[in-house]
Amino acid sequence: MKKIIYLLVICSVVSSLFAAEFDLKTRTGAPFTSAGQKIEPVQKDGKAALLFSWDASKKRWAEFGWIGTKALPFFRTLTVKVSVAAGEKSTPKIIDLRLVDREGEVFQFPATARFDELGRATLTYTILHDGKVGGSWLSGKNAKKNGKIDQPVRLYGLAFDYPSDSGEGEIFITKIEEKTTPLTGEAVRNIPPPFEFHLVTGHPVRLVSTYCYAEIFNPTDAEHAFQVKFTVRDAGGNIIGRPTERKDSIGRRSRRFFALPIPKKFGLYRVEAEITSNAIPNGQMNVTRSFAFFKPATLDLPYQEGNFRFGVQTHWKQDPTTWTTEADACRTAGISFIRDEVGIGSIWPGKNTWRYGLKTLPMDVFLSRGIKTVLLINGSAPWANQNPQDPQLKQRPWAGMPRLDLWRTFCAEVFQKFGGKVDHFEIWNEPDLMTFAVFSPEEYHQLAEIAREEIKKHAPHAKLMSAGFCNFNEKGQFQERAMTLCKDLFDIHCFHGHGPQSGFASIIDRKLLPMRERIGIAGTMPWYAHETALTSTGFGESAQAEALFQKLLFAWSRGSIGYTWYDLRNDGFDPGNPEHNYGMLTNDYYPKEVYVVYNTLTTLFGGDTKFLRTLVDDRQMSVLLFGRERDLLLPVWLKTPHQRAKELHLKTDANQVERIDLAGNITALAKKGDLVRCPISKTPFTIRLRNASQIAIRPNGLSAVSSPVLLASSTPSIVEFFAFNPDEKQQTMTLTAFAPEGIRAELPAKLTLAPQERKNFKAILHGSSESPKTVRQTLRVAYSLTNGEKDECSVLLLPLFLPEREFTAKPYAQLNRRDQLVELFDADPGNVFRLRKNDDDLSAKIFLADNGTDLNIKVVVTDDEHRPSNRADSIWKGDSLQLLFAFDSGKKVLEIGCALGEDGKQLQHCWSGSATFRSNVTRSGKTTTYLVSIPWPQLHGTANERFSFNALVNESDSDRRESFLRLAPGAGDGTDSTVWPVIGQSKRADR
Repeated sequence: MKKIIYLLVICSVVSSLFAAEFDLKTRTGAPFTSAGQKIEPVQKDGKAALLFSWDASKKRWAEFGWIGTKALPFFRTLTVKVSVAAGEKSTPKIIDLRLVDREGEVFQFPATARFDELGRATLTYTILHDGKVGGSWLSGKNAKKNGKIDQPVRLYGLAFDYPSDSGEGEIFITKIEEKTTPLTGEAVRNIPPPFEFHLVTGHPVRLVSTYCYAEIFNPTDAEHAFQVKFTVRDAGGNIIGRPTERKDSIGRRSRRFFALPIPKKFGLYRVEAEITSNAIPNGQMNVTRSFAFFKPATLDLPYQEGNFRFGVQTHWKQDPTTWTTEADACRTAGISFIRDEVGIGSIWPGKNTWRYGLKTLPMDVFLSRGIKTVLLINGSAPWANQNPQDPQLKQRPWAGMPRLDLWRTFCAEVFQKFGGKVDHFEIWNEPDLMTFAVFSPEEYHQLAEIAREEIKKHAPHAKLMSAGFCNFNEKGQFQERAMTLCKDLFDIHCFHGHGPQSGFASIIDRKLLPMRERIGIAGTMPWYAHETALTSTGFGESAQAEALFQKLLFAWSRGSIGYTWYDLRNDGFDPGNPEHNYGMLTNDYYPKEVYVVYNTLTTLFGGDTKFLRTLVDDRQMSVLLFGRERDLLLPVWLKTPHQRAKELHLKTDANQVERIDLAGNITALAKKGDLVRCPISKTPFTIRLRNASQIAIRPNGLSAVSSPVLLASSTPSIVEFFAFNPDEKQQTMTLTAFAPEGIRAELPAKLTLAPQERKNFKAILHGSSESPKTVRQTLRVAYSLTNGEKDECSVLLLPLFLPEREFTAKPYAQLNRRDQLVELFDADPGNVFRLRKNDDDLSAKIFLADNGTDLNIKVVVTDDEHRPSNRADSIWKGDSLQLLFAFDSGKKVLEIGCALGEDGKQLQHCWSGSATFRSNVTRSGKTTTYLVSIPWPQLHGTANERFSFNALVNESDSDRRESFLRLAPGAGDGTDSTVWPVIGQSKRADR
């Protein structure tokens, strides 16, 4: 049945008899019919019925229904039986049941009437809550269509199909009854409840200034009683004020507002609403919404040339209301650049037709707020590709190499049309990913040459930016080859880099900057961190916010002229999809923690701020130094929370020192002489030195020399410290150790230190049979000096694996956590299907055994797809196991691996070092078991020697390596054995 706009005619003449006698009286409201059709209450075989009649010459189908029927119970299965009887006139064979869901979407279910000899028939309709449905249409101006049944549903009516020449027709409806099986468990929780919960603050992205109201909206057609409890929490989960509790009722399509407390500190706050009502499937719904509280950035807009560029990616939609909301969100947080794109397919459908409005109109909205657009020229179209028949372009025609004549026309048009509004044009997006470019570096060079020629003609003032390259892996050395060819064409070199700060820093320092030196652009072409972020999927919003702070300032310290966070707004609502969770705002414009941090960054580091130098950049900590007017700014973060001092000691001539957290809250720090002691936590922060010209970091009173150390149950471990007396007088240092459970630490109780003396001492750690063997832990040593200085030093204790003779039932380690997973495509929207979904998709257990001759390693992997590489030297590209052993403090590394080929062949390889080992790989169902045996003499030494160990489980569910799980960091993306677990050979009587 086609979509129809219905004329609803209320037949009030039948309502009294209908309500009194017909058995639908508890389910139905006023009936309606189409023009020329009639429904009336009658008697049929001595019982009440409805007689429905029509004239086929006036309309091709007949229909009737009810307005305001009551909702059916929430169901897993709904069975509706409609009993009918044939009249004396023509009778239809197909009768359609219609239901309308909570969003006003109408669904139709057909059935064939098979009449008996008395002219009676019963039609049965069975509907599943998550079953497939056919066509649908909307009823009412506020209706929403999504193609699925959103409960609760109501009976909407019946429709009848008949031949157009069948004349007058009629049918008796004698009974309608329904039966439901209840909906329970997860299915109930997935049903949208009959309430909507929002926050109202007077700002489009819920920035609070003077008020914050919780709003409850009832979008249904019925009145509901409810009870609600509101709890406000800060980003750390602490409750703000007292929870608010109310009882109320709310009419159809009505709203209720409740005042919430305004916090005293800046930050991101979450309002938890616990709503109880009989109208909710399981009686209760819990919804969380967020609001931000901060002082909006005072960053001068528009941007001043030479300053650092604070930017964000967005994707303009056709709805103009989103442009003003997003522009206001950027202006509020001090963001001065928006990155958006224009492609052949988006504004040039072909021939002489051009569509500019979707770009020029939002661009003007942002410009009116002082925000400039960096325009990405990106993407081809099927009709414009050089090789339109290339099978690689079937699903992604935008990735094709455009015809050069069309590319020239397109570039000229874009530079002419937008050159007056845009100062920066970027040529293509991530051409080093197959998702975005099915062409070579040499072909990219052709595109860049044409773009340079056309920008000189039509927008000579503008900067031409390279593509935002994003990796050094998938398409070989695409970036280096392309930039070598294009180094005289671009003004700015763009690089992306998603993921945590640790990986980003490694790529910048070890790959990007050395490459720029090799091709000769390090001193001539600045680089731009032009799309780099961290999804909150798997990492959480707090980690995402910290990554913005670290990555932006780190990129700046490495010479980047700006930073573009990807992106402004979440792409969707799926918490498990990384592409849906990169935003600073949710998809429905609620702030996330990263939005608050961006405001803090632009407030502190905006304007004419300059990077001065790096003060600390070691394994433990990063301290950078920036200058803004007469102030010095020191962003501080820990690289590993296990190895740290709790205070940072600074010597400075500043007249005022402040500690500023990620939300912008300021805490004054006491200054004694020229010394300031600043507490350190796991969360990054900034130290601001007012009117300062000098800064130096003074050593702490206690530091670890040897770190990390082994956590062993059978052999004592030693960690070395040095104590320092910063005073000009002799001091006594008192020491107290706080060791993990099962570990005993021996160290001096007191030390006497001469003025400015450094003194080394050792702590001896003793384990027991109860000592954890496979978990990294921390030893804390607190100290106090006679002059009142107090602090503590932390040392990481690495696990020591001492294998038993046989494999134990309990594994030494399990691999299934997000921090153990490295996704290789989490920043590529075209490869979301490659990401790990759950433990069945990829997880592993590691077992160890020592038979006196060999070290035996068993890794049991759960993996629902087995896709190995069939070349022994490249088994890492498919499902496989890699084992790494480091000796001599990481100076020597043995790396071996094994896999089960598609043909059942055993594959093994040694990539670095040399060893003779045995492997056997088997697979059953979803389980792959790897068995590896290595003679102890192959492990660079004699019995009882200890060495670092790591394991990688590589994953491929398609045509390439997609991710890997690893036992510890420092493998798979660069080798660093300092935090790997350690294996030793036990001293046993049977040896």
